[in-house]
Amino acid sequence: MRKILVIIIICAVTNLFSFEISNPDSINVILNKFAENLGEVQKVKYLNMEYHISQNLKGNDLTFWSSIQIVFPDNLILKFADYTIELDSKKAFRKYDDGFYEKLNPEISDKFRQPLKKNLIYLAKYYKQMAFETLELIDYENGQAYKITNKDKTLTLYIDKSSYIIYQIEYVVDDQLRIKRYSDYKNFGKIKYPTKIKVTDNEGDFISGIELIKLDLKMPLKKK
Repeated sequence: MRKILVIIIICAVTNLFSFEISNPDSINVILNKFAENLGEVQKVKYLNMEYHISQNLKGNDLTFWSSIQIVFPDNLILKFADYTIELDSKKAFRKYDDGFYEKLNPEISDKFRQPLKKNLIYLAKYYKQMAFETLELIDYENGQAYKITNKDKTLTLYIDKSSYIIYQIEYVVDDQLRIKRYSDYKNFGKIKYPTKIKVTDNEGDFISGIELIKLDLKMPLKKK
């Protein structure tokens, strides 16, 4: 009889805990604490970053400079060595240094738009619009974390339970899982942002690394 009572109590407590962390209100509370921990993200209108990207292409290690400029919520400029991608809510095109430009079709432009939707400031500002649905409490190498996944299972956030810092996200690109790890958070004015990002595939193979050089919150996109 005592064993049966203990089992019933354990099941009741487990079900109660599961219900609490599966509650959408709890998800919003956690994500709100994540946003508050990054700083005054709701006041951020412009985000300008310069960084070094390292990649391994066909056995060759390459490092190159790039930058991203964002006017929230949907204007984006990605600058590379010899061309620039410009996007807004209605159009997208690629501009080359020689003056030539081409309009991008929706499929291609969406691939370039993905960095905007996974930017940590964007997540902090617009998480309520992103249909996060499930929540788990998990163990990881530095303690415990919240694992929060969206409705269509294409984006998962990992948030450290004690600090409310996002240390990892998982997302799907062309039906392939990508794992992005964030580290070395530093303060830039009134926000906190990771200065190192590493992207791997599901097997742990290196895809790319990013080292932040500069972050500016004041300079808007140039008007055309």
